[in-house]
Amino acid sequence: MSRWLLLTFVTACGRLRFDELTSSDAPGDGVAACTVATCPAGYVVRDGGCYRLEQSPAAWLDAETTCETAGGHLVVEDSVEEHFTIHDLAAGISRVWVGWSDRRGPDNVFQWVVPDAGGLPQSNNCVFGNGEPSAGDAEHCVAQNGANSCPDYQDLDCAMLLPYVCECDGVLGDPARY
Repeated sequence: MSRWLLLTFVTACGRLRFDELTSSDAPGDGVAACTVATCPAGYVVRDGGCYRLEQSPAAWLDAETTCETAGGHLVVEDSVEEHFTIHDLAAGISRVWVGWSDRRGPDNVFQWVVPDAGGLPQSNNCVFGNGEPSAGDAEHCVAQNGANSCPDYQDLDCAMLLPYVCECDGVLGDPARY
C-alpha cells in the first residue's frame, strides 16, 4: 500500500499540519499536496508561525482575551527555537506576557492556554531560573524577559500591565486552563 503525505494549514493562520494518506485517498496526480496560506492581518510570519506583538500593555487575562478576539491566543512556546523567535520579535521590550499560568491549578504548576500544545515544560533549562517561579504569592502569570537569554521566565502578578505576543495557529485557548 502506498503512503502519501498531505501538508495543509489547519486554518488561515498557523502552522503546517501533516497528514498521512494511503493510496486509496492520495491526491489525484500521485504527488503529495501542499496548501499554504498567509497569516491574517496584523500577524507576521516568523519561522513558520504567525505572531503579533502587542506593545500596548495589558493585564494577562485581557491580553489572552484580545488575542482570542483576533483568532489566536497568547503565544505557546513549543521549543527553544520558538522561544528565541519570540525574543527576536520582542527585541527591545523588557518583558512580554506568554500563554502560561497557574491561575487554574496548584501554585507553581503552570498550564499553557492551549491544551496539548506541547509547550516548553517547567523543567526546560530555558524557562525559570534561580528564585523562579516564586511560591506562595500572588504571582500566577508568566512573562518572558526581553533579553535574548535562557532562563528568562518570571511568574508575575497577572494584573501587571505588559506588552504581549499573540500566536495564531488554528487552535483556540481553553478557558478552563487559564
